[in-house]
Amino acid sequence: MRIDILDGFRGWFLICMTMGHLALLLASGIGRRLNHQFGFPDVAQGFVLLSGLIIGIVYGRRLLTRSETSMRQSLFGRIRIIYRWHALLLIAIFACTLLWADGLVHFLWGDLPTLSLALGLALLSGPMFINILPMYILFMALTPMALQALRDGHERTLILLSVSAWLVVQFGLVDWVQSAIVAWTGLDDKRIEIGLYLDRLAWQPLYFGGLIAGMRVAQNRLDLSFVRTGAGAVLFAASLMVAGIILALTILRNEGHLAREGALMFDRLFERRTLSILSLLEFLAAAYIAVWLLVAGDRSGSMLVRRIASVFRAVVGWRPMIFLGRHSLSVYTWHVALCYVVMLGGWPWIRDTPILLREILCVALTATLFLAGWLNARSASGRAGGDKGAQLRTQPN
Repeated sequence: MRIDILDGFRGWFLICMTMGHLALLLASGIGRRLNHQFGFPDVAQGFVLLSGLIIGIVYGRRLLTRSETSMRQSLFGRIRIIYRWHALLLIAIFACTLLWADGLVHFLWGDLPTLSLALGLALLSGPMFINILPMYILFMALTPMALQALRDGHERTLILLSVSAWLVVQFGLVDWVQSAIVAWTGLDDKRIEIGLYLDRLAWQPLYFGGLIAGMRVAQNRLDLSFVRTGAGAVLFAASLMVAGIILALTILRNEGHLAREGALMFDRLFERRTLSILSLLEFLAAAYIAVWLLVAGDRSGSMLVRRIASVFRAVVGWRPMIFLGRHSLSVYTWHVALCYVVMLGGWPWIRDTPILLREILCVALTATLFLAGWLNARSASGRAGGDKGAQLRTQPN
């Protein structure tokens, strides 16, 4: 069973993520305003949360209605598929860099490219834009234990472990250990880093928070009635205030209207890489606004709010967005490949072209995400047809 609105969110997040990443290479104003470079919020955070939510629903139900073995086998089968995409992506980027972009070899892979590739395949590091897939693989490997704990009533224990892991990052212990390792092994002299840009221990509360909510859905005990109460409306107003203030500060910082000291302080307080407390607060405010609009927005006493809720629901319920979300793995991988096609194709000269051309190119490249989804859908349809044909052939006449 699929929940269309969740796929719609993922599709929208994929569009924003792609345009945001392309904006880094093309200096696109549209893409910059659709992702964390300028706007609010960071769609990658929503993407990770939704992944945990969907996995909690799907594999939580499998655990509850079938068996632990069935859940585990299905989940690890999914992990193998994700790892194959990750490995193929890394190897393709590595080969293309060596063959067609010698100038980027050291930038992307350091002074020991083969070692960097091996570390990437071992999920210990990765070049630019390689974060989400290795992050998922680790989180999903821990998911069977987490789902069993939730089934057995240990939700608070899982929350405590997740928060503790997040605090380890906030106190700088993970960075200290990784820096010590690269210094001790001499990898720092070779410009090779350990770890991913997005720290997995810092970002795991998003995934496991979604997993907890998904398991509650699977157990038919996710209660959203609070959202429709007066207190829920007050929290919505407070979330709007928090979101508005942070958005205003974000715009001022990225448009260069903050003094250098103020900009540096802003970056420290809203550290995306380690998901600082204020960065997490920013995301939670945005997440609650989205939930409130979907659940209670149509009952608001304000006509303006009702219209905003209607438009919001229409955007995430738009069929093309749902289509992209249903093929999120292949579409996400395609988006990373797109970024490297631009990068390996000599992207600096593109930044010297007229802004209108860059904006058109950003939109046109992003539109190819639908091609990736179509190819994946066609491939899946072909596999399903082959399986059905094989079953028919083996049935007695």
